[in-house]
Amino acid sequence: MEYSIDLTRRGKKSPGRIIFGVVAIVFAILNITDEVFFNEEMEIMDWFSFSIYTFLGIYWIADGLGKSFEGFFGKAFIQINEDAIAIKPKICKKEQCLEWGIITSVEYRPQNFIFSRIDGSQYSIHIGEFEYEIIKEIKDSIAEIGKSKGIPVALK
Repeated sequence: MEYSIDLTRRGKKSPGRIIFGVVAIVFAILNITDEVFFNEEMEIMDWFSFSIYTFLGIYWIADGLGKSFEGFFGKAFIQINEDAIAIKPKICKKEQCLEWGIITSVEYRPQNFIFSRIDGSQYSIHIGEFEYEIIKEIKDSIAEIGKSKGIPVALK
């Protein structure tokens, strides 16, 4: 069983957020157009408000389409397959990767997986920040792959 999920994707589309985004961008454009047509001098606050409304509009449209704005700046994922377990919970955190070939046993404790390695050391992967359904999928995937590789897996 292979489990892979991109944590930067939200999945749900929201027409309301798309509408808010379009309204924010239209407001920003109308604000600048108003300044230009009435020959008023563009001030710092005009450019600042234009930038803020445009940024918010783009953010809300991307969020409404089911894409996280964080996805533009990095990756966050969970990948469990026959070769390795790789988890990167947030874009600003370091990826945790552990190959199945060096694992001798797996133990699940609340919010943590403890992997015993061939050299006798233990490696912990914290999964408490994920939703319950994702934790369940992780547990099921690790249990199934561990069983197929003959690695004892203790899920409490």
